[in-house]
This record gives sequence, C-alpha cells and structure tokens, in this order.
Amino acid sequence: MRLICITRFLFLSLLFFVVTSTTHAGSAVCKRMHSCPPDDGSYICGDKGYCSSCPDNQHCSGGKLKSKADSATPENTHKPNSEPSSEAQKPVRHSGREKIPCWRGRRMSPLHEAACSGDTAKAQKLLDEGADIDDQDNDATYAPLHWAAINFEANMIRYLVDKGADVDIPTRVNTTPLYFAITKGYPEIVELLLELGADTSIKDDFGRDTFEVARQFKRPEILKILEEHGKE
Repeated sequence: MRLICITRFLFLSLLFFVVTSTTHAGSAVCKRMHSCPPDDGSYICGDKGYCSSCPDNQHCSGGKLKSKADSATPENTHKPNSEPSSEAQKPVRHSGREKIPCWRGRRMSPLHEAACSGDTAKAQKLLDEGADIDDQDNDATYAPLHWAAINFEANMIRYLVDKGADVDIPTRVNTTPLYFAITKGYPEIVELLLELGADTSIKDDFGRDTFEVARQFKRPEILKILEEHGKE
C-alpha cells in the first residue's frame, strides 16, 4: 500500500510539472512570435502579456489586456494607450479624438514619431536629411502614413502624400492607412485618404476589403462614404 501511494504521488508530481512547463513555453513562444494582437483577432494566445507596447485595439488598451467583455465590443477601442512610467505620455485630445502616445518603446524611427505626433517641421527636416518616407517600423511594419492615420493627423497625411508617400502602403498583413482610418472610426480621415487616391478594393491577408472591414467594425457612416465614393 505504501508503494502504491508513493507511485501515485510521483505520477501526479510529474504530470503537474509537464502541464506547467507546456503552459509557460506556449506563452513564451506566443510573445516571441507576435508583437501585438491585431484588430481582427486572428490569433488568441496565452495571457497576451505583450500588450505593453501595442496600439489600442480589440484586445489591448492602455498597454494592458482588456476584459473579455470589453474585447468583444469594437466600439471600445478608443482608450488611451500610455507608457505607465511617464505622465508626459498621457493621451491628449486632438480634433475630438484620443491620440496614441508616440514613444520609442514602439521601436519607431524619428520620422515615425514625427508623423505620429503631427510634427510636420520635424518631418520636413528628417526628409531633407534623407529619411525614407515609406520606412516601416520593426514592430508591425507600420509606415509613417499609418501612424498619421491612426492618430488623426490630417495635415501630416496630406503632407506625406504630397511628398510622395505611398497612400496604399501595406503592413505585413496588407492593411493600408485607409484600413486604420476605418477601424478607428475616423470618417474625416477616410474622406481625406479617398481624396488623395486611396484604393478601396485592396484586401488584407484575411480576404477583407475596406467595405467588409467597415461592416465588421460597425462603421455605418464610413461604409456610406465608401459606397458613395464607389459610385463616382
């Protein structure tokens, strides 16, 4: 009887070790393979502890994982994403929108930061010094124009496109600046990008064009703008 008890104890201990090791390994792989959960929720992984350097989306807000209730509602994506260690990184209102802080923790180049913050003077200086206007960052392959669209920087968008930026530049999952204007719910930015020649027919890696994205994120006003543009 004593031998049976010892055997059972050893078996349960080994089983616990295997389960916990697998869980930790899976979480580590998740954090290594994915820098930020995407708006479309194309993967679900671990505890999503890698939200700390991600823009706000369905899964992350303010650098922290949302609750399941919040994550299920796309309308709740406009919450500030700040760097906890600095009061200066708190979001500020701009044209009625909450801005995402622009900081080097996102592995941005100086031009990305200028575009994200709407600093056209700094952008001009950097471009004069030879910066690549379509350079893509190391986290999500966002170009300066993506960050300008995400942060509702209309003047910067027009400036970059006038300087030769690709209005339809894709990320690694083929999402364009227009895609972000739609998901963030910015009809004014959508209209501006369409005026500048943005293509509404481009599909992301999940097979969605801009019309489908507007429907999925429940943006009826933007969907109407897209449909009216298609009739022109």
